[in-house]
Amino acid sequence: MKQNDDRKTIFACFPHADDEISCVGTMANHITRGDRVVLCFATHGEMTSLMGDVPVEKIVSAREDHAQKVAKIIDCEIMFLDFEDTEVEITRKNAKKLAGVISEIKPDAIITWNSFHRHPDHRSMAQLLIDAVPMARIPRIVSPLGAHREDLTIFQYYDERALLPSIYVDVSDSIDKIKEVTNCYAETYGWVGAVENVVARRRSMGMDSDVQYAERFSILRRRHWARKFIV
Repeated sequence: MKQNDDRKTIFACFPHADDEISCVGTMANHITRGDRVVLCFATHGEMTSLMGDVPVEKIVSAREDHAQKVAKIIDCEIMFLDFEDTEVEITRKNAKKLAGVISEIKPDAIITWNSFHRHPDHRSMAQLLIDAVPMARIPRIVSPLGAHREDLTIFQYYDERALLPSIYVDVSDSIDKIKEVTNCYAETYGWVGAVENVVARRRSMGMDSDVQYAERFSILRRRHWARKFIV
């Protein structure tokens, strides 16, 4: 485990519970190392049709239950915001709201969706966090919270259309937790073969990066530091 003064904070922010499946291994790695991970859901996913024709209250309860199960599996912190499902819009007001969360948590890195996914909430969240990071640096915007002025890298889910550098994260030691989280959702939503599919994708990315299982992210970084040697 890491000493407290070396502990990093990871802010994983998504519109809906189950969006986090593609970074469960990465989050689990950091928690095992002794880092703090805050998993944030902007909405309660109340517009989903995956649970059939049930009252919104039941959907909200199920989403919160799923989040707590994930928190127990990987030992992360959970928070929900008050965005409306399917209405995560790219506005200055929403970016300021996320800037406030960033200023409160003060993360060292952010994990979120990319700008290419078909769901508008996912695309909007990617852009809102890009806008929120510089806003979090401005004291007058986030007052009375303290501005978060540290260099902050955003790690987006990899998409081949993104013209950004990418990295692979070795999640071989966390594959059982990835399976458990995926199965948590699969049992509720009737996702046949979901665990097998998720494991197969991790194995494919692992083959690309010479490990057993991996997750891949595109990197948005404010500045790139020079190094003297390349290897």
